[in-house]
Amino acid sequence: MPGPQTFRGVVTAAKRMPKTITVTVSRTKIHPIVGKPQKRRTRMLTHDDQNQADVGDTVLIRNCPPKSAAKRHELVEIITKARKVAGITQGLTMDESHATLADAKAEVQHHSPSNPSS
Repeated sequence: MPGPQTFRGVVTAAKRMPKTITVTVSRTKIHPIVGKPQKRRTRMLTHDDQNQADVGDTVLIRNCPPKSAAKRHELVEIITKARKVAGITQGLTMDESHATLADAKAEVQHHSPSNPSS
């Protein structure tokens, strides 16, 4: 019997459930008739025992015996941490990033020295 399979993916959700992260694994598949590459992705609930992964991190996971009804994978290592620019984490959803960027722009405009505040 072969050993555990390992997957490389990006954390798309964290801190929603204790010790659980959602990892999106992307892959390409060649269409059998047309021959054109197609992008596919799979979302996997993963056990993160120490709650060390955050949204946007690239991680290595492997399958394991079931930890819960939906979790069948566990975190092996964090390959790269997500970059944070001005307190904004890379990899947010569209709604979260839009609200966060709007707040960040308002904050920058409020504190910019170019505004004459006499």
